Amino acid sequence: MVDEFVNQFHSFSELRATDPAKLNKICEVWSVYYVLLLLEPLTELLPDLETKDGLQLWAVAAATGGCDSEYVSIGVGYFSKVALLRVHCLLGNYQIGLDYMHPMDITQQGFYTRHIATHITTIYHYGFANLMSGSYVEAIREFNKILKTKQQQQ
Repeated sequence: MVDEFVNQFHSFSELRATDPAKLNKICEVWSVYYVLLLLEPLTELLPDLETKDGLQLWAVAAATGGCDSEYVSIGVGYFSKVALLRVHCLLGNYQIGLDYMHPMDITQQGFYTRHIATHITTIYHYGFANLMSGSYVEAIREFNKILKTKQQQQ
């Protein structure tokens, strides 16, 4: 759901770039400010991963896949952080996107590793943000993970 929201924002941004006069009426709905304003509060649903209780809650939620009703909000918070990384990559704010992912360790098993498309998308945007921020070694490490994942799927 969160990913589709970002897809719609991306599509509208491309359309707005081709014919801005035609879309003046609905530009406010898909403004960057509005999109960030909607996504940022959702990231607060994720527990604080720098505390012991937050890490335990995260581990239980990741183990169950976030399907239990009490863990759905944690999943929404997690995917909102990934969506914010993607939005900031689209905007060219790479370091801000990486800052949103900072407390999470994407090398660990979690929500995004359960589905291959989400796994690759998360690692791609994290690697791309590192590449554009000048952290070339980290970017190469992340892109290699995508290649290894692809090889394991074949």
